[in-house]
Amino acid sequence: MRSKQLLRAMSHSDSTVNTRRRLQEFSKLLVTYPESSEYAVSQKAVKQILQLNQWSDDPVVRQHSCQVLAQLGHCEPPKGTGIRILSIDGGGTRGILVIEILRELERLSGRPIHEMFDLICGVSTGAIIGMLLGALRTPIDECEHYYHRFSSHLFKSDFFRGAGRLIWSHAYYDTAVWEKILKDIYGETRLLETRQTPGAPNVLAVSAVMNKPSLEAFVFRNYELPVHRRPLSQYDGSSAYKIWEAVRASAAAPGYFEEFRADRLVHQDGGLLINNPTAVAVHEARLLWPAEQIQCVLSVGSGRFVPHVEPQSAPPLTSLKTKIIKLIDSATDTEMVHRLMRDLLPEKSYYRINPFLTEHGTIDENRPEKLDQMKADAKKYLRKNESIVTQAVTELSHKRKVRQRLEDWLKLQYNLR
Repeated sequence: MRSKQLLRAMSHSDSTVNTRRRLQEFSKLLVTYPESSEYAVSQKAVKQILQLNQWSDDPVVRQHSCQVLAQLGHCEPPKGTGIRILSIDGGGTRGILVIEILRELERLSGRPIHEMFDLICGVSTGAIIGMLLGALRTPIDECEHYYHRFSSHLFKSDFFRGAGRLIWSHAYYDTAVWEKILKDIYGETRLLETRQTPGAPNVLAVSAVMNKPSLEAFVFRNYELPVHRRPLSQYDGSSAYKIWEAVRASAAAPGYFEEFRADRLVHQDGGLLINNPTAVAVHEARLLWPAEQIQCVLSVGSGRFVPHVEPQSAPPLTSLKTKIIKLIDSATDTEMVHRLMRDLLPEKSYYRINPFLTEHGTIDENRPEKLDQMKADAKKYLRKNESIVTQAVTELSHKRKVRQRLEDWLKLQYNLR
């Protein structure tokens, strides 16, 4: 078996160059044949790669070993007293509001987002932000710059051309332009390559698979689950894609962009099924760190508009269209997930920040004054809820206890033996 040969070659490598090459070949093998990781783990591959990671003087060897460990499902311990999770809703260009919230978190904590969380999960616009701030560790100001670029370059279309595309390809906007923007920003970087830095967060994006008997969630990961816990996962997923492909799939909103096809699966916007991915994030975290407690879950919404409607004594019969819209809204209700998480997670470990909007905004809103209003709505909400935001930052700031660090060290030494 090829994995056995590569492991043996690494153990007998006579040069740093050869070790680098074998690690790269082993990583490619795991991508091409994911099932081979089970055999590799049974052959104590984790121990062997850990030794390279801990004992090698070569930074490239350490980088590649970090990536391979992530592919084998090995997880570093959380940096805090427990697992710290960031979940980001979908919402199109309302993501500008999310960026404003995360900027305030960075200001209060004095740390970038990728250092504050062990796992970052996003859907649609949340996937765009999560991959930028978490996987690529992009500065928050640069992330906002990209968002303005999205809105100004992408969401402009001649009505007749847009209508024509909508008829022929079910997409009002030019999907080729969207893909070019994504490639310009994310490059050709693969999800797994973002794990080459020690301490890099686990990042995932959620899409909805359309060509199965029922709508199913699909998780694009920059890691693999531990081999013995993979059967427990409720979600199909993969780490074998490029970042731009994961974002493209997660943000393929029907009617706006064409569906995304990859490996015989048809992906569309994850918000069709799960617009608040907090439950997905918690599920993944428990599979990655089954022995750890939840330290803090921060769920960030992209804003909600609550219209003031006078009650009617005898409301008219609702149309079929209205009933369908309300059915879809209830199926993707982000606040319903929030209420469920609030009831299930321990007290003071779960926080939801979802500002009220001055007016309803579509996911393709690109007028500068409207985007500025969204930012103003976020700032207003943060001022009114300063105590909640401060408490969340405090919970996120708790460092790992001395006893935990000692246990982590002892476990590492045991795994290296």
